[in-house]
Amino acid sequence: MKNPNFTAIKTRDEFLKLVSKKREFAIALNFGLFSRKKISYNPKTKKFSIVNCIDNSKQYLSKKELFDPKITSIGIALRKKALFLINN
Repeated sequence: MKNPNFTAIKTRDEFLKLVSKKREFAIALNFGLFSRKKISYNPKTKKFSIVNCIDNSKQYLSKKELFDPKITSIGIALRKKALFLINN
């Protein structure tokens, strides 16, 4: 059964279109847990703004950094089909 509160993100292009506005995402973790993040893109600075909801920490990353597995888990989650848009 599909969960109407979550939409699976299938491609990098789909993700990049969605973050043109501030959106809330979830990364599926082990044991059914999720890591929630608020992500948006600023075309003036060419940076992605990420708020990690667990501790309210913030990151400002380039596109290359955003998908770098040494910096964030977003690219890994996308490849593993574990990245979801939270439909509010």
